[in-house]
Formats: sequence, C-alpha cells, structure tokens
Amino acid sequence: MLFPDPNGSVDLLGGFDGRFYQYSMWQWNGADWTQLFPGMLPYARSSAAVAANNVTGEVVLFGGLADVNPVNTWTYDGTTWTLQSPQTQPTWVYGGSAAFDPNLRAIVLFGGGSGGVDQNTTWEWLGFRLNWRQLLTTQSPPAREGAGIAYDHALHRVVIFGGQKR
Repeated sequence: MLFPDPNGSVDLLGGFDGRFYQYSMWQWNGADWTQLFPGMLPYARSSAAVAANNVTGEVVLFGGLADVNPVNTWTYDGTTWTLQSPQTQPTWVYGGSAAFDPNLRAIVLFGGGSGGVDQNTTWEWLGFRLNWRQLLTTQSPPAREGAGIAYDHALHRVVIFGGQKR
C-alpha cells in the first residue's frame, strides 16, 4: 500500500511477493527507497485500504489480505503505528478504496471484496472518536474492488473510477 505520510514523504507498507505477505515499511526520498523501522507495524498484508487525513495528519489503514487477522484498523502519525479498537468497524474487505474528504473531515472507505463478494458500502473514519460509521447514501456506485479513488477539489467531492467486479 502506497500512501503520503504525515511528514510529506511517500511510504510503502506491506505487499505480497507471490509467496508471502510482507511485514516491512519503506520510504521514497525522490531517488531511492529506504527501509523504515517503526516500533510496531500493522500485521503483514496486502490490498488494504489506506488514506491520509489532511487535517489531522493521520494515516488510516483498514482490512486487506493476510495470513494473520487483517480485520483491523491502524493509524499512523508519521512516527508510530497504533492498532485501534473501534466499537464499530466495516465488514472485512480487501481491495477497498479510501480517500480523505475535507467536506466530511474524514477518511472515506468504499467497496472492496469480502469472501469473494464485492461490496458497495461506504464508511467514514471518525478520527476524533476513533470509530467507523457507515454512511447511508441515496446513490452508490456498483460493488467493486481495487478502484481508484481521490478527492476532486474542483468538483468538491470524492470520485471513484474503475476497479473490478466479480
């Protein structure tokens, strides 16, 4: 999972090399990758949803594929990863899409696969409450996993594109 970290760098966490889920974190300095060694890392995984909250500077990671429980939420402040214990949490998904929505002041999580069934639910991470809340929308894109997602500042909304349907 590739994401902008709170320090202004680009970080890479985990992945899958064809045999094993990776338990490592790397940072791009513009010319090369340097391995980082924070005190704790999220459990080895790939295909997790990850996004940075531009207001709080917090990175949020949820779900993914792994050998060890990927049904959890982690936050990263640029130095330390913290396993959160939200009271409410989305259904486990891999290939979910996440982006920061400044209108909601929250990370938005959409879709993903869950046990071979694609999802079309939308959730928001309420960082100030350390909890997830499902957003009940009047209209929703079709279920999918692995879609591109970003906030469009000109349109003032989160835009989702592509992905795959099973």
